[in-house]
Parts: sequence; structure tokens; C-alpha cells
Amino acid sequence: MPACLKCHGVTGNDIDRATSEKLQKFYPNDLATGYQLDDFRGLWKFEIETN
Repeated sequence: MPACLKCHGVTGNDIDRATSEKLQKFYPNDLATGYQLDDFRGLWKFEIETN
């Protein structure tokens, strides 16, 4: 299972109980769960170049 599904997957299937409880405590209005592999929500990529 990809690491992203451990917080953004299906509660009780991908997200374990302890993680689900913390997500509810710290992000009670968050809607970023229930995703499955290959679902796309968003992506950020940062690159730092040093010269």
C-alpha cells in the first residue's frame, strides 16, 4: 500500500484506528479521506537548485 493511503485512504481499510482518531482530532472538517490507489487529488513538487 502506498504511504499516502495510510492517511488519505478508506477508514477501516487503509487507515488504521489510531490514525483515524488523530485525523478526527486535529482535522475534524477534513475531507481528504476515502481515496483509492490512482485517484488524483493534487500534487505539489518543489525543486531547489543550487549554483
